[in-house]
Order: sequence, then C-alpha cells, then structure tokens
Amino acid sequence: TRGNNKRRIFSHASDYRAFIRYLWLALIDTGCLLHQLTLMVNHIHMIATVHSPCAPPMKTGGDFLRAWGGVASLELSLPIVWTGASARGIALERVAEWMCAAPARLAGFDGRKGSIAPGKDADLVVWNPEETFVVDEASLRQRHKRTPYAGRQLRGRVIATYARGRLVYGDTGV
Repeated sequence: TRGNNKRRIFSHASDYRAFIRYLWLALIDTGCLLHQLTLMVNHIHMIATVHSPCAPPMKTGGDFLRAWGGVASLELSLPIVWTGASARGIALERVAEWMCAAPARLAGFDGRKGSIAPGKDADLVVWNPEETFVVDEASLRQRHKRTPYAGRQLRGRVIATYARGRLVYGDTGV
C-alpha cells in the first residue's frame, strides 16, 4: 500500500516473487534494465537504492527465491544509471530528478535535500560524467565486495561526496 489510497501493488506473493526475479535479472543485465527505462522514460518517477547488502555466503545455495535480498552496489548506483541513461540520450537533469529530487520528496526531505539551493543541506557529489572505468571488486570500498557489475565498464566516475558540506568520500581517502 502507499499513502492513504491503500492500493495494492501485488495481488499475490507469487506476483511479487516473479517481479523480484525479473528485477534481479534486469539489474544484472544493466543494459536490459536501462532499455526498459528508455521505453518507459515518461513513466519513471524515481530511481532509488536499497541499502541491504548481505554477506556472500548468504547468497549461496542456488535457490534465487530463498537467497537473502540485496545487491552491494550502492557506490556504483550513479555510474550504473548514468551509463545506460547517457547511452540512450536521457539528460543528466532527468537522472538528477530520478535519483535526488524525487526520493527526497517521497521521504519528505525535499525542504532540505534533493537539490542544490540556499538553505538546503550541502549533499553533493563531485564526478566526471565522461570518465569510464571497469568495476573491480577489490577496489570497492563497500563491506561486501561481490557485485553483479564486476568486470563491467561504467561511465561517470565519482570523485568526492559531501554530506551536509562535509567530505565523506574522496579519491585520496575517506
């Protein structure tokens, strides 16, 4: 359900499981996911991340539906989306709306977050949208290094991140 309209998104648990399976496969195939985004560009309102990575042993066993959910790729989210969006002519302003402004509005934080304006928190990312890199699990700074994007070339390298004006990530260290 969402808000007061009590609308159910999935009518059965099997629908939800099928959707999650599709989404997981689409996440692994970034091109597939972003092709779908291109087709639905006027219907997409936001792209958000789920911060629920799990330890690699919790992903073993071969049963997709029983494996713990979560993909450890938060630090790659901007390059993942930008790689596909820019290749399909989707403007950076649209990506910023999807990944910054819309999630802030949904969470009720749009008075302080989601855009750059006087009086708002200085949550900023400094990045080079043209630079490409190959995802190397060993170079990731996240706790669990396994990612479905290992070995993929992505576009848009993050150089630094600021939270409320304070440097929290930078190429020369955290």
